[in-house]
Amino acid sequence: IKMGCAAVKGISEKKNNHLIDCIQVEHAITCLTLSEDNSLLVTGTDNGLAVMWSALSKSTELLGKLIGHEGAVVCCVVHESFVVTGSTDTTIRKWSIESGMCLCIYKGHSSKVNQILCFSCFMFSTSYDKTAKAWTFSLLDTYDANSTMCLRTLRGHKKSVYPIVFVPSENKPQLSPQIFERDLIITGSADCSVKIWSFVRGDCLKTLLDHTSPVQCLQLDPLEKKRIFSAGGDGLIICWDIITGEKIRELKGHQSAVLSLVAYKRMLYSASVDKTARAWISEFGECTRIYSGHFAPVAFVKYHNGLGLYALHSFH
Repeated sequence: IKMGCAAVKGISEKKNNHLIDCIQVEHAITCLTLSEDNSLLVTGTDNGLAVMWSALSKSTELLGKLIGHEGAVVCCVVHESFVVTGSTDTTIRKWSIESGMCLCIYKGHSSKVNQILCFSCFMFSTSYDKTAKAWTFSLLDTYDANSTMCLRTLRGHKKSVYPIVFVPSENKPQLSPQIFERDLIITGSADCSVKIWSFVRGDCLKTLLDHTSPVQCLQLDPLEKKRIFSAGGDGLIICWDIITGEKIRELKGHQSAVLSLVAYKRMLYSASVDKTARAWISEFGECTRIYSGHFAPVAFVKYHNGLGLYALHSFH
């Protein structure tokens, strides 16, 4: 893995593009994530292993290996004091960061798990089996039968489901296990569509159809929670009104698939197979900067303390 950064604003791009650390691993990296405080890096590999690393120490230190999956680990998240991993073995595992032990296994998908999202007492997952699922998620370091309960299975996409976003009701308490009437789930799929679902009923409220290739990422606008950005294989970023389902604007510029989106205040950042990352003013759709010079597709972008952090795919 190579971790680098590029200044979002300020001094010239070349002076701020530098390698922070390089981690040598034995197997191909299939996914990675950072904890909210950026102290913990988790990587998943094609041999079913997830590894925890210290991200803020002078040299990146291996903290523990999470062993149990029978297929490649293709997605991972850090939520509270837990690491959650999804695999080609069709299962999701919840791990204790402190002990490295597997606390429970979520079973229900019939094909590989593509993405995981955690929000308070809920977990959401998408799969190659064309469904998305909502689960209970206990914040306790213990296991009981209700801690892995599937609450909803969302069916309607015609192909694999990739990104998923949860939009809670405006009045929803942070730690409430209750499902509110206006709680929404939004998914993107290889069938080129974005779907907006009711969490309460599990039915599809709207289908958004302007993409011409698989939808690979979704990002809520942090300043206007009624807007969402979608992007994918067609290189196009589209801003949508969640309530009406109408397209607000298109953000054009990438020459190939967009693999990652992140928003911070008024800015939207995108990463692409075209070996560039871009910064946009989200409310106008104007591209303000292009981060070029990458030697491989840019697979991941994250905003932290004024820096855009990028991870690259390497092909041998």
